[in-house]
Amino acid sequence: MILKNARIIDQDGSFKQVDIEIANEVIVRIDAAIEGPDCIDVANQLVVPAFIDVHTHTRNPGQSYKESIESISKAAIAGGYSTLFAMPNTNPVIDTPEKLRSISDELNYGPVQYYQYGALSKNLVAEEAGDYQGLKQAGAIALSNDGRGVQNTSSILAMMKKCIEVNLPYVSHSEVDDILNNGVMHQGDQSAKLGLPGILSSVESIAVAKEIMLATELGCKYHICHISSQMSVDLLRLHKAYGSQVSGEVTPHHLILCDEDITSDDPNYKMNPPLRSTRDKQALIDGLNDRTIEVIATDHAPHSSEDKGESFIGSAFGIVGLETAFDLLYTNLVIPGMVSLKTIVDAMTINPAKLFGIPGGKIAVGEVANLTVIDLDCNRTISTDEFKSLGKNTPFNNYQVSSKIVKTIIKGEIQ
Repeated sequence: MILKNARIIDQDGSFKQVDIEIANEVIVRIDAAIEGPDCIDVANQLVVPAFIDVHTHTRNPGQSYKESIESISKAAIAGGYSTLFAMPNTNPVIDTPEKLRSISDELNYGPVQYYQYGALSKNLVAEEAGDYQGLKQAGAIALSNDGRGVQNTSSILAMMKKCIEVNLPYVSHSEVDDILNNGVMHQGDQSAKLGLPGILSSVESIAVAKEIMLATELGCKYHICHISSQMSVDLLRLHKAYGSQVSGEVTPHHLILCDEDITSDDPNYKMNPPLRSTRDKQALIDGLNDRTIEVIATDHAPHSSEDKGESFIGSAFGIVGLETAFDLLYTNLVIPGMVSLKTIVDAMTINPAKLFGIPGGKIAVGEVANLTVIDLDCNRTISTDEFKSLGKNTPFNNYQVSSKIVKTIIKGEIQ
């Protein structure tokens, strides 16, 4: 297969037109003009490495009414993703090598590549570290208690030491429980106006401060999930300046929305961490631009309509994001000139690949042909009726965007 007239992003961020030849799942040639059979003209369309999402909730095992491997794989392909990392807060929690092995066959469904996290501790709540060596041997890409922060400092210390022993990253859901106070959205003027209990930014940043200091002193690989606050960005920037092995991710919704966008008691805006202030949002954008934050991850969290309900109170945290991520980022950040297209694409491709030491994220001869083709001139309306995901829980239904994923190619095959 030959992709003719592909626009790719050069190292300086400019566009470059090339032909890309694919054979036996691999890119075999990139040149100005390649002739041969099986040509596909992608003129005026952007071709980038297929996206890599290091933070998704497959709901497998135990919650197939929210999502299945089949449905999330289709959603990934629709959004331009070839690779997903699955969080372990399932039912049961993936906290033992045996549980991880038991789902490995299901994770091999279809063309999408899955990497599975193992839990830091039993059922996410135990204060003792689990069998990290066994989880690594069973295939765990990293360790995380996503969905629940580790509360005890001595437990964090012991877990980080064990992570170092087995050379796996400690991936943090940074949250201190004792000041959550049953909050459902960011604490500020908007939460007061809506009469909804708030969550302080300090809930996240206190946990980040404690963990990142330990990680720096120990030399632990430490990654912060779904950063939402300015204080967390500042802490990450400081410790990266120390030369620590620390990193962080941000979601599209935290880059695009803030608490002021919540104008009614609509649970589709309920996520954890919550949408923060405009100042926090700008700090996240600044952190992405100066490479303090290296990765964009969706935190794709499908829920049934029953679990979401009709109010912030009592509803589940989380929104879906695989099918909308790039289009929202391009429309809201790239077109207005707030973030470069190269920065967005790098944060969704090469940066996560490098950070977690996996293949992918590059368009180069010899690389596996995982590619995404995008129309950057397609004004359209997001509709949850068209979602492949079983989850329809998003604040972006009926939202106007200016691009569309045209094709997702995985291992040289159009999906």
